[in-house]
Amino acid sequence: MKKFFQEKPWYFATAVLGFILQPILEWFVMYFFDEEAVKAWLAKSVLISDIIPWVLCAIIFFVCTIVYVVQQSKANSKIVSSDELNVLNKTLLTVVDENEHIESMQAFQHRVKNDDGRKYIKLSYLAGAANERIEINTILQTYFYFSYPIHKKIRNVSSRYNKYLCETDPIQKEEYWTDFADAGNELCNQLKDSLDALNSVSEIEERHCDMYRVLAKLLPTIAGVAIESFLQKSDVEEALVKRKKTGILGALVINDLYIFRNRTSVTKGNRIYFAFPYSIEKDIVFLGSIDGGYFDEMSAVEAYCKSIVSKVCSSHTA
Repeated sequence: MKKFFQEKPWYFATAVLGFILQPILEWFVMYFFDEEAVKAWLAKSVLISDIIPWVLCAIIFFVCTIVYVVQQSKANSKIVSSDELNVLNKTLLTVVDENEHIESMQAFQHRVKNDDGRKYIKLSYLAGAANERIEINTILQTYFYFSYPIHKKIRNVSSRYNKYLCETDPIQKEEYWTDFADAGNELCNQLKDSLDALNSVSEIEERHCDMYRVLAKLLPTIAGVAIESFLQKSDVEEALVKRKKTGILGALVINDLYIFRNRTSVTKGNRIYFAFPYSIEKDIVFLGSIDGGYFDEMSAVEAYCKSIVSKVCSSHTA
């Protein structure tokens, strides 16, 4: 809105509308109301204390209307059309066909909503493609739950990391990294304390699984090294990993590539998953799977996934 007004100063011309519309307004009033009644009404004295409540109501109504219109506009802009779905399907098919180690690709849309006393992220399936003779499960929809303070801190950390990624000046980039690391460590400590407070597997709730995935993504990113274990109680940590599929959430935390394995399946031992944001405007994230048996080291897997992300995102913005 601010940018709109700055680029289009002609909106000040609306100030003269009162003079232009005055004759029309006078005709309208005199047509529907008696002239003597209008004069009597105008002759009445009006106190400021009588006007203030009406002015405040008008201002509040105007602000609420603007907020509602903006929210509806944003919500409508997130809707994925049938044409966009067709493009998504073609993109996913192309990625699977042109990259021999890719087993499948799926597209999801995520939306942040409010619940009673908490925020939640709704993840909905949009499209998918798989290679021949590949058995792959998909998620039609799932939800990630957070308290308002935790979700606010996640957004803050994500925003700082995004500034770090986008910055090209080395000095400023280092400052952004420091800001991200400080905020990220604070959030990780809070998440770890909450999860370490779980005394047994029976105390685990769905929100704990979501908190664990955020911790599992942020801490290695800040440390710059892989971390096998995050919590004090191994049985609680194992249950958190097995209880709910939250891999895609790792990519949503800081809007970046996230690579993970399915640690709960014997038949999918070699399968490696990677998730990354595809369209920030539409809140679309991609989830891919590759056969990890073709790679000797995790660094090779990471390099391969980054090359896929680069090709997909560059073709999207082209």
